[in-house]
Amino acid sequence: MAAANQTVEELARALSARFPVRGSRIGLWGRNSADYALAIRAILRAGQTAVPLSTRWDSTALAAALARTELSGIIDFDERCPIADTTACLSHGELAQDVRTPAVIPGHPAANEIAALVFTSGSSGELKVVAHTYGSLLAHARSVCAHLKLTASDCWLACLPLYHIGGLAIPLRCAEVGAGCCYCDSSDLDGIERRLDSGEISIVSLVPTQLQRVLDRRAERPFHRRLRAIIVGGGTVSPALLERCSIAYPTYGLTESGSMLTCARPGADARERNSAGAALPGVELRIVNAHGGVLPHGERGEITARGPGLARGYWKDPNATALAFREGWLWTGDLGQLDESGYLHLHGRADLQMKSGGEKIHPAELERALEQIAGVRQAVVLPVADAEWGQRPVAFVALRPGATRTGEELRTELSRLLPAWKLPLRIELVAALPLLDNGKVDLSALRNLLRM
Repeated sequence: MAAANQTVEELARALSARFPVRGSRIGLWGRNSADYALAIRAILRAGQTAVPLSTRWDSTALAAALARTELSGIIDFDERCPIADTTACLSHGELAQDVRTPAVIPGHPAANEIAALVFTSGSSGELKVVAHTYGSLLAHARSVCAHLKLTASDCWLACLPLYHIGGLAIPLRCAEVGAGCCYCDSSDLDGIERRLDSGEISIVSLVPTQLQRVLDRRAERPFHRRLRAIIVGGGTVSPALLERCSIAYPTYGLTESGSMLTCARPGADARERNSAGAALPGVELRIVNAHGGVLPHGERGEITARGPGLARGYWKDPNATALAFREGWLWTGDLGQLDESGYLHLHGRADLQMKSGGEKIHPAELERALEQIAGVRQAVVLPVADAEWGQRPVAFVALRPGATRTGEELRTELSRLLPAWKLPLRIELVAALPLLDNGKVDLSALRNLLRM
């Protein structure tokens, strides 16, 4: 850790020389690596603003992000950035050569200064830029460390993209308590398995799709005894998936909240594991109705939250900020309920909830029911307009390898679990659900399939 801290100081000095204006926005482009994570910390140490950029973006998207966030430059860690030949792009190697520059590092930034601009995943098709302060990132890291009892003896495998909040937050937590941190690309299942089997990893963050693939590859082979927790976020975790992995602990959070708001604690019993867990220290949760009225435990409504890890708002978007951040509370747009123990149970996006013939249908309920059926690997349900009923659900289903089921067979089995008025209008079988680079299902791509 001492060597890493020294590297951060040297890089901060080099960055101060390259970008002398305090608060300069510096993009980062590349695959997960220790160099990338150390550069994030150095940017923050230098009083500048880190802007992680998706490696899936082409030159047009990168140029748009550069203009949108008014970047002073981009650090390229892989030397394959689509705009590497522009003056805005600086290789990590060039930056590393500047580490002995005599530039003076400014004092530590104030808690309310902007530390990072983080793009949302865009699972619904719209990318927003979330502005996090130094104070919010630090407070969130400390809260997670306390909740998960992270110590210097732990080592966290970061295989969620560092350009999304779920990945970006991991090295900041580890640095806070002196824990180790290893890096792997989200799509590198061989690399993830090697790391998990090495005996060095005690905790890892995965999305449900990643965990499912890891478990499929391992079959009955157990994880190394040092691995104490697999934190699973980025979507509702099915009971069937939790049954397959006794050290999987669901979490719930957003880019706007710094990542986790809740998490089932390592070692928790089945009741806590079959929820999204308890609120982190310092986090308050409320379930509200459409008018903002607070609902009692057990009733379903929109999840709102407040706590020290909340972002300041959306970058240069006061209208969106005013809609989501109200009087210190974040309105998440997600549906949920709190049980008598205070554990959060998720019910999907509020904007995906549909009304069919005057009755509400929650896609998450249909998805859970479908995933109980033999042969079903994963299901996603979306609403479609219907002239008679207003809206009807349509299901997209990916089957397990070797399974041979038809949409009608699945619909028949689903009718044994749900009333007729909740059944999907149709079930579309797909080889695999389209995914975003962070492993979440790409709902925008599925909507495009519906239009075809």
